[in-house]
Amino acid sequence: MARPALGPVVALVVTQFAFASLAVVGKGVLDAHLPPLALAAIRVLFASLLLAALSFGVTRDATPIPRRDALILFGLSLLGVTLNQFFFIEGLQRTTAVNATILIVTIPVFTFVVAGLLGRERFESRRAFGVAVALVGTLVMLHVERFELGNGVAVGNLLVVLNCLCYSLYLVLSRGILQRHPSPTVVAWTFLLGAVVLVPLGTPDVVEAARQGLFTVPVWWGLAWIVLVPSVLSYSLNNYALKRVRASTVASFVFLQPVFGLLLAMLLLPGEHLDPRAAVAGPIILAGVAFVVHSEKPAAKTVKPIKAGPVPARRGRP
Repeated sequence: MARPALGPVVALVVTQFAFASLAVVGKGVLDAHLPPLALAAIRVLFASLLLAALSFGVTRDATPIPRRDALILFGLSLLGVTLNQFFFIEGLQRTTAVNATILIVTIPVFTFVVAGLLGRERFESRRAFGVAVALVGTLVMLHVERFELGNGVAVGNLLVVLNCLCYSLYLVLSRGILQRHPSPTVVAWTFLLGAVVLVPLGTPDVVEAARQGLFTVPVWWGLAWIVLVPSVLSYSLNNYALKRVRASTVASFVFLQPVFGLLLAMLLLPGEHLDPRAAVAGPIILAGVAFVVHSEKPAAKTVKPIKAGPVPARRGRP
């Protein structure tokens, strides 16, 4: 079976690196006592403005979005931006960081199942095998035995799972509208509509943080990184790839996020070192993801219909 083009694969690798950096840089910003909802509001506001400017600069398309597609985009913004961030932030406050990291890797599993249940993708044993292999490797790397259960973290665990389910639905349901509109337009509208909900919710926390003088120079640098890299860059590249390969293929690259997170933590956070289990699990994860990518079918080319026109009069003898 033919492999997909190199462009989407490179885009997805960079996307997961960008998403992994959010955990490291975001930890530093939150450790400076910036409220999580304030961080989410600032991230979505500035990212939406930059994405809107980028969309217009790339597509030069000022055509209004049809009402039906506008409703779809609003639903996608709720799933991929608003509820996704809200459930994760609230869940992270009620569970452990280890639990949240382990639960995040349910995204590829949810996406694979949801795409099949909704009839968006056919079930294929090869892809299921690749997802299973990558999942096992990831759980080994993340020390799944440290996962905590109990009343103290049950609500937090559930909220993080809901975050993963929302993002999986976002990936599966985005495919249709990405076939009708340029990917920069879709991601820009997704963030703009998400900002309509998140910014009013986070504004009181932003005002209070400013009153307390929490916006120091290191915090501003961290916020700039979060807006540019794990938001503008990652969502743009993710939608670029999602337009060209299946949702389950896009989701399978989430398994790389813990690998990049570990590497970044080793480079940037004091006291972090290479876990021997990671050295074993890393190749297993890469093999599973490679198996999913290799099973990706090439996208069918759309042939534009030829418009019928008037038949020119023939000269000379019939």
